[in-house]
Amino acid sequence: MTTAHAGLTAIGRAGSLVDLVGGESAAKRRPPVVSHLNRFPAPADEPLKVLIVEDHPIFTELLLRSFHRHDWLEVVGCATNGRDGVVLASAARPDVVLMDIEMPVMDGIEATSRIVERMAAVVFILTSSASAQHHTRALAAGARAVLPKTIDPALLIGHLQNVYLERADADEGRHSVRRHVHVLH
Repeated sequence: MTTAHAGLTAIGRAGSLVDLVGGESAAKRRPPVVSHLNRFPAPADEPLKVLIVEDHPIFTELLLRSFHRHDWLEVVGCATNGRDGVVLASAARPDVVLMDIEMPVMDGIEATSRIVERMAAVVFILTSSASAQHHTRALAAGARAVLPKTIDPALLIGHLQNVYLERADADEGRHSVRRHVHVLH
């Protein structure tokens, strides 16, 4: 089933993302995510390797459930503190690390710094902290972005797709990978 309203096209259940407002169509209040599935490399290419460093098991489980249906993603490990995250990153060599800030043993900011100085992994900080100081320190430590834990799962998948496509572009020699720094509130 396809739904179309004033230039917005949605297929299947995505049609529920469009509302009529004042007789015109408008996207529901949800962050925009653009998926370029046709640009994804062939399934034979290696998946994007993701490491989760999070001390709350429920949040880790939610991330795992969000990722399970994406065959281009592979979770290579989960750590419950920054120190174990650094060790696991050295062993698993992930492309992306999803890092909490406030954890026991070693916080996510110190762990991020140690990981990015040792490898080319992209680190996304996922935090419930609204502290500007935490955001500034995380970006200074080398995080690509600081994202709220309340992020729409589709938007998080969009960030991971961008890294996947950057890696594919770099592998093909079309573009050099550039680091972008974003802070989303």
